Amino acid sequence: MTPYLSILREFAWIYIGVPPAALLLGLLLGWFMAGRALTPVLAVAQAAQRISGSNLSLPHPTRQADDELDYLILTFNRMIDRLESSFQQMKQFSADVSHELRTPLTAIRGQLEVALFTPRPPSNTATPW
Repeated sequence: MTPYLSILREFAWIYIGVPPAALLLGLLLGWFMAGRALTPVLAVAQAAQRISGSNLSLPHPTRQADDELDYLILTFNRMIDRLESSFQQMKQFSADVSHELRTPLTAIRGQLEVALFTPRPPSNTATPW
């Protein structure tokens, strides 16, 4: 019976020791692989943080892997291009509007100044008050 008890003890130690070690190894390997897989996503997020209204021309290069992340990067770059185009159109519109309004306002101001500084003849009519 002694050989059977020693085999049973060895089996118990293996049964108690191997699953937690395998679980720990799996957790560490999973954490490492997830970190490596998310590195490009972090790079895209950092590129998005650097973008502002004044520097929209920061396209993020693709990884040439032809996967979903490259599709996301291409979509992100196209969105940046559309935003940059919209900002340029808004700047051009503002410049055009200010130019178009400047001329009539200047003409009105000139006429008002002439009207204010032109002496008027005194009126002979009495005020009804």
